[in-house]
Amino acid sequence: MKEDFSRIQVLRNDIARNLVARKPLDYNLVSAQTAEINKRANRLNVYVRAHAADGDKEDNLPELKSEEMIGALVRLCKLIDSFTENPALKNAATVDAHEIAKAKEDKAHADRDLLAIIKLSASIQKKSENLRTPQ
Repeated sequence: MKEDFSRIQVLRNDIARNLVARKPLDYNLVSAQTAEINKRANRLNVYVRAHAADGDKEDNLPELKSEEMIGALVRLCKLIDSFTENPALKNAATVDAHEIAKAKEDKAHADRDLLAIIKLSASIQKKSENLRTPQ
């Protein structure tokens, strides 16, 4: 679990570095990175058991257009940041009775982030597969 958590952060940093450098998107690389993020996020979900809160609908993301890729990658990076910095994950073993309500709220936020990471990474990976150059 720790390896998946760390690797998602490394992949996020690689994506962010390329976006900040304003490099042209390498769809082969984006496809590989988002496929790995999706695989690892799904594995983390086995341990975290994230679920949509009541009232959260299971909305399928519409297929991305090529001009939306950079925005989607930025959103994915922000979701990963939010998920990995969530106090519910950092302080899971140190929550006392006074912090239970806050911990539940943090856990619900982490669940939403993880599920969004899974959906968005799959959507980006699918679109980048369509745009990548044949090898």
